[in-house]
Order: sequence, then C-alpha cells, then structure tokens
Amino acid sequence: MAFSVGLLSPFLEGQFQATPLFPPKSGVSQPVCIDIAKDGRIFFSERSSGLIKIFAPQGGGLQKLPFAQLFNTDASGEKGLLGLAIDPDFPTKPYVYSFQHYKKGSQTFGRITRFTAQGNRAIASRIIFDNIPGTRIHNGGYLRFGPDKMLYFTVGDNASPSRAQDKSATVLSGKMHRIQADGRIPKDNPFGPKSTFFAMGIRNSFGFAFHPLTKQLFEGENGPSTNDELQVLRPGGNYGWPRELGNQNKPGYDKPIYTWTPCFAPCGMEFYVGTVYPKRWVHSLWISDYNKGGLRILELGGQGFRKVLRETLLPIGVHITDVRMGRDGKMYAVDLYRNQIYRIDWKGSSPSLPELQLIGQQSIPSQNWLVQRGHPSSMMFLLFGPRIDPPTQTPFGTAEVFPLLTFFGALGNPDGIATFALPIPSTPKAQGLRASFQALEYHPTLGTRFTNRVELWIH
Repeated sequence: MAFSVGLLSPFLEGQFQATPLFPPKSGVSQPVCIDIAKDGRIFFSERSSGLIKIFAPQGGGLQKLPFAQLFNTDASGEKGLLGLAIDPDFPTKPYVYSFQHYKKGSQTFGRITRFTAQGNRAIASRIIFDNIPGTRIHNGGYLRFGPDKMLYFTVGDNASPSRAQDKSATVLSGKMHRIQADGRIPKDNPFGPKSTFFAMGIRNSFGFAFHPLTKQLFEGENGPSTNDELQVLRPGGNYGWPRELGNQNKPGYDKPIYTWTPCFAPCGMEFYVGTVYPKRWVHSLWISDYNKGGLRILELGGQGFRKVLRETLLPIGVHITDVRMGRDGKMYAVDLYRNQIYRIDWKGSSPSLPELQLIGQQSIPSQNWLVQRGHPSSMMFLLFGPRIDPPTQTPFGTAEVFPLLTFFGALGNPDGIATFALPIPSTPKAQGLRASFQALEYHPTLGTRFTNRVELWIH
C-alpha cells in the first residue's frame, strides 16, 4: 500500500510507503500500543484480548505464543489493555510494563504491571501501581519512560472535568503522572513526595514523547469538539481543563503551543531521530491521527522547538493509535481496527550521508545543536573556529585555515546520529560572531571523511 504525502504540505519530494507487517488472518486483534526493544523486536498490546505479543523483524515474524496475558481485561468504552513500555535498560533490566483496565466487582480500575522477560515469554509479573480510576471514556492509559528513566503515564478526567483541577494526591484523574520503575513516588515530584502528579489540568491524553534534544515532554490532548492541543508539559504545570480550552488567554494556566479544529483525536507520538528518511524529517514530531487514520508530521522550530513550521498528513489506515521508531531507523504505526502494524518505508532518493545540520536559535543567549548524520556507531568530531576568507588554493586542492581551533567529538548512536550541544553565551561580545564548523567521521570499515561545512552567525 503506497501513499503520497502532502495533503497539508503539497511540495514534498519523494514518497513514503506503508508496508503491513502481518498477513491477512494473522490472528492479531486490535493492536493499540507498541514499544520496540534494542534488538528490534516489536512488543504490542491487544486492547480487548489482554494479550501482549511480539513481532520479530529479524527472524521468526509474529510469534505463535503471546509474551503475556492479562486476565479480566475490561475493554468496554475506551478502556482495555492499553499502554506498553519497555525498560530503557532492557535487556539488562528485563522488564516490560503495561497499563490495563480490569473489573473489580461492579467497578473498573486501571493498573500498571511489570513483567520479567525471558526470551519471548514473561516468566514473572508484579503489579506496581493499582486502583487507577476507570470510566467509560477519558481514561488515558498511555505509558512510556522519560530520559530520567522515570515512568510517565496519563489518566484522563474520567468524564468528571472538575477532577482535573483537584490537587488532592488521591484524585488521579486529569493528570500526567510520574513514578519510579518499581512504582514508588519520586521524592522530587513537583507536587510533593506523596503525589504522583507531574502536571494537571489535562482533559484526556493518549500520547506523549520527549524531545531528543531539549528532553522536554510534548503531549497531545483530545478536545471535545474543538481544540485538540499540543502541549509542552513542565513540572508542576496546570494546563487549564476545564477552565480553559485552547488559548483563551486566561491567567494562571499553561498554554498549548498548537491547536487543531476540527479535532482528529491525537494518540501516540514519537520524535524521528533516524537516518533512513531525508534530513528535513530529523527531530520532526510524528503524531497518530485516530479520526483520519494517518500520521501527522510536525516540523518544529523556534526557541525550545515550540513553533510548528509545517505539518504533513500521511493517510495510511483507519484508526492509528501509536507510532514508534524501530532499530532500523524506520517508523512503525499501529492501526487498531485493521489489526495491523505498518512499517513506513522511504521510496524516494536515498538521503546522502554524512550531513551536518545546525539546529536552534542563532541569537544571544540561546542553545544550539549541531547534528551529524553518519553511520551507526561511528566516531564523530567537530572542527570549529572563525574562518579566514578566501580559501587558499594549493596543488593538492583547496585548503582552509581555522585559527583558534576547537576540537571535540562524540560517538554516533546506533541510528547514526551524533548531537553536539552549543550554548551561546549571554555576553553582548558574542554578537556578530561568524564561526564555521566542519565535521569529521571515522568508521573502522568505511574510513575517514569530512562532511559539508555549516556557518553560524550570532545575532
């Protein structure tokens, strides 16, 4: 199944293609959330069956036996076996986490269970957080680890909007929560050591991701009939629901950075940090579009990457609920009612590697990043200094002089990305500075090569 991009952004070279992982009648039923292990295995939850299953792209495909089963799953309304997260230190810490709704008498509650993995099967389980309120709608249930290795999860307002403004530690509804990997409350939580709250005033969220550079928490929120929201959550923030929807300029509430009307029900999201797609997509935010059955790609810029520069819609399915990046550098999207997971391939011209890209505001003071796209696990170095013009011509080619040379390096990650932080000082003396960067990549099997040069003008 191929599709062209550009419903919201019409001028886009190349083509994406959605490739289904499962054959017809595979036995997969209502996959809803995924996470991908460092070895490439895709773990996914089935909303109604209570099963966690594994797809192994490198061999074996869809595993015949489930990884685990959660019994007594209540999948009525918007509930079920929903969120899924793999420990960031997996497999050293062989844990897989799930968010499940279950029946207790006439009531429904949510709980987070930690499974111990051995190969493709869970050999032990432990409930680490329980008695999360559940109702027919607005249950949240998305789950993932942050860069601080804490476990974050959402709980909607449970159809009682006033609960989103209740600061009582026992009222979990309408909040973003933060706990340790064993279920304990971190002592540095913003609402105190007895509260799991990270942020409040949230109507219903089923998707969030951490920016790969700033580490800030980007969160999508479902509006009632207007104003789906994209928020950047800060510790202790209050995002207004039900007292403010969108940006009504009411004092005392944090504002969304972007809104959508009509609503499309944003779900799982992921930042792209691979090298398979062209460089314009690096650090773009991919959001699952439940209503239109696609993926929305947001190219971000401005201070803190809080400005949406361009939005592109990829229509790929029926009801897309989650998206994650695989170890192959490609994005994977979940289609709830087509019972399918799609791999998003790039069918345009291959991106050239390595590339050097400057990201961030070139002003005083600000934080910039230089991103080197190269080969997986290669060593990256940066040469930096004021450039002397014009370049000197020699019998062996063009030579450039970099006085006051600064030399520093980093190891490229498994996806071939190396990031160098470049804080610009607040001193006015830096204004007008023109600097030039050139990157050097060393890879044992590919040899040594220089990238193209980029220049920085500080304003």
